[in-house]
Amino acid sequence: MVEEYLEGFSLKEALSNNTIFIVNHSILDGIPDSKTNQNIPSPMALFYLTKENDLLPIAIQLYQQKSKNNPVFLPNDPHYTWLLAKMWFNNADAIYQRACLIFASSHWLLEIISISIHRQLSPSHPIFKLLAPFIRLVLPINKFEMHPLLQKDGWIDKYTSIEAEGFNELIKRFWKEYKFNSDADIQLLTENNKVYSTETIEEYPFRDDGLLLKDCLTSFITKIVEGNYDDEMDFVKDRELQAWAAELVSTDSCNLNDVPGNGSIKNKTDLIQIVTNIVFKATVEHASLALPLYDECAFVPNYPLVLRQTPPTSKDSLCEADIMDVLPTKHVTLEILMINKIISERGTSGIADSKAMYAYDPISQPARARFIGALREAAAIITVRNRTRKTRYDYLNPASTRSQFISS
Repeated sequence: MVEEYLEGFSLKEALSNNTIFIVNHSILDGIPDSKTNQNIPSPMALFYLTKENDLLPIAIQLYQQKSKNNPVFLPNDPHYTWLLAKMWFNNADAIYQRACLIFASSHWLLEIISISIHRQLSPSHPIFKLLAPFIRLVLPINKFEMHPLLQKDGWIDKYTSIEAEGFNELIKRFWKEYKFNSDADIQLLTENNKVYSTETIEEYPFRDDGLLLKDCLTSFITKIVEGNYDDEMDFVKDRELQAWAAELVSTDSCNLNDVPGNGSIKNKTDLIQIVTNIVFKATVEHASLALPLYDECAFVPNYPLVLRQTPPTSKDSLCEADIMDVLPTKHVTLEILMINKIISERGTSGIADSKAMYAYDPISQPARARFIGALREAAAIITVRNRTRKTRYDYLNPASTRSQFISS
């Protein structure tokens, strides 16, 4: 089916060259669409990495189970039929991104971690002072922004393909398999993962810029940890730290799987990894998810959170009117634009927020000064990279007014 799109390679050769990618949203299987009273698509799609380093879709199947009413759509299908298949795939992808990545893996995860930090670490504890600037807004943002979105008759109920009940079911499915350490983007960046390899994808802005900032964070956190703990016994004797570590994995509390140390921090490596994961998730990972939302969703057909009618069940030729019938109404479109505009904006100076300093001790102050310097160097590197990239990617640039990572 797909070899004509592989620039002369056979499918076997393309697989060997690591130029075939798959996205499989099987987690969506069986979740109902509140607007059509049928299950939303749970699609899988194949992508091909071209010689020009473009990642293009070459096959889409909208539901998991094979059937005559569930064909594999291809680029040589009638124009509007292929376009509609891509829109329905992006609808499922947008729902997955919003429920699993932004709500579950970002806001809800950081909320339970934030509560555990406030419960177990005193304000004078060096790790509390280190983490506080990065998690200080989690609870108020969740209370006044995120929780209302999921209320009955709230924004999720009205303006996405699945109601809040479906969102919660999707979050439960995701959370059941979630692993704090191995599922974190920061770990994927450092592991032997072909998707993130420079040999596989030459230009991957999130990977390249994310690694720069990850190194800045790791160096900053390492200096503070090493400055406060001389040897392994210091970790063992720190009752607050051990209570926090235990709460992270407790089934009665955070109930996180795959946490370094598994409930007991006995060395600097585990502590640095836990803290770096949290800070990376609260800054770099969250920025990569939230800041592009308006750019992705403002033109609704590009990344639709809701579509009307039902997904195509055949390859019959369609027309522009069929596309228009699927798009949401003007009122719904404006609501989608409004919420995505709000979520994609931030009113802080982000990763180095000078308004949220908690530590003025002799260890933290020089570490922070070096951290700011490292961020400025990273900003200069990203600025230069953006001059030659196919698409400007400024969401992780510490000096960008859009990212608001550091104060000018």
